[in-house]
Amino acid sequence: MEQLRQIELDRLDRLQSKLDPRVKRGEPQAILAALRVCERRAKMTGLDAAIRAEISGPGGIPVQVQQLSDDELRAQLLAAATALETPRP
Repeated sequence: MEQLRQIELDRLDRLQSKLDPRVKRGEPQAILAALRVCERRAKMTGLDAAIRAEISGPGGIPVQVQQLSDDELRAQLLAAATALETPRP
């Protein structure tokens, strides 16, 4: 498996080196292709590994989470949208 990974990484290196001159000239298609090569390399090498994050409130207090029904969620979203649209003094 490691040998196949290295073959694929070598192939990505070759693709990247072929794209580099066009990227330096600012060609949009080449830039997009180079980004896809970078994304693929990052996935293969584990650079995009998930990061575990915990969310807490002020002072590290756990954040309260509640489950809402669809109707409750709609009501909360409508209230928030209305509050954003209401002019403040």
